[in-house]
Amino acid sequence: MRILILIITIVTLVSCENKKENTQTDYSNDFYETITNSGIELRNDSLIFPIESGIEEPILIPTFLTLENEYDFLSENGLKLKLKRINFTDIEYNLQGEELIESGIASLRPTFYLGAESVGTSEGEFWVTDYVVENSKNINTIKIGNEGLTDEFVREVYIYVIPNSDCKYRKLIEIEELWKLKKK
Repeated sequence: MRILILIITIVTLVSCENKKENTQTDYSNDFYETITNSGIELRNDSLIFPIESGIEEPILIPTFLTLENEYDFLSENGLKLKLKRINFTDIEYNLQGEELIESGIASLRPTFYLGAESVGTSEGEFWVTDYVVENSKNINTIKIGNEGLTDEFVREVYIYVIPNSDCKYRKLIEIEELWKLKKK
């Protein structure tokens, strides 16, 4: 009987540890640590706040892009940004002109739930969610959205790119419009 209890205990502990590891890979390290250290529970695509926070409903992590699908966005001046969501918070990107300019990972800002942001273009104001790019020579933030401030309907996904302040790639600096999703 003791051996059976010992085996069940070991299996339970190993399974709990594996579950924890799998949960952490669903989010960027910064996002996971910031959220969980704030006492917020992560459940797949939802943030569950402690009772004392006063936030009773879960807040959903934005999933504008379907997991593992590739999306091509085109700027008006001929640049292409290929995006692929790899987990709940991270997006792989490839910035291309005539050739590959750079590639990397953009991660959802851990404080996204504090309020919506907007970006203004000549086409109007649009709601966006920020994905911060680390270690990039060119891109600071990729903003993803699907709704304008005055829209009564959801649009297809669009992006807006904020270049780094010291970006040397002129074509990227010149873009002041939404990047449109390429039709397949």
